Amino acid sequence: MIVVDDLLVEPKVLSTKFMCDVKKCKGACCTMPGGSGAPLSANELELIDSALELVKDQLLPEARALIEKKGAWEEEDGKYYTTCVDKKACVFVVYNKDGIAQCSIEKAWHAGHTDWRKPISCHLFPVRVADFGGPYLHYEEIEECEDGRALGEREELSLIESLQEPLIRAFGEQAYEKLKEAAEKRI
Repeated sequence: MIVVDDLLVEPKVLSTKFMCDVKKCKGACCTMPGGSGAPLSANELELIDSALELVKDQLLPEARALIEKKGAWEEEDGKYYTTCVDKKACVFVVYNKDGIAQCSIEKAWHAGHTDWRKPISCHLFPVRVADFGGPYLHYEEIEECEDGRALGEREELSLIESLQEPLIRAFGEQAYEKLKEAAEKRI
């Protein structure tokens, strides 16, 4: 592990090349099997509920039915997650004409209907944040992101650079700059 500012960081976060290739993965991070949806912080629960009112009519019928039954988020062992349809797709997933899974909350943000983009865990993916007495950043290497790793290699773009906006959103400009410096030393 590496300490950068107040963050504990897995070395792969600093050494991986990555650039999301959504045309190839089709938004797989929004539809991964496993049962639990996107991790949410307690302060995001109200934001999820507010966003739901904005996007509810755009959601798939099965997602709306599940939200009516269970809600848009769930709590398990003191942790919060978005609800998933059939233990895969997040209830906020919509599909574009090319069959790419997209976040309906983020679409509302792009349209200027909300000032909240989406859960920070989604924005940071494939970096995940755990808590070990402070933030611990680790890289979730999944097969569906292989094309993103290949594109990052071709474009010579580090995971840190690719995630500049969400890293600044989550930890601030100063922490981002220190992460970028640490990544540049490792690559």
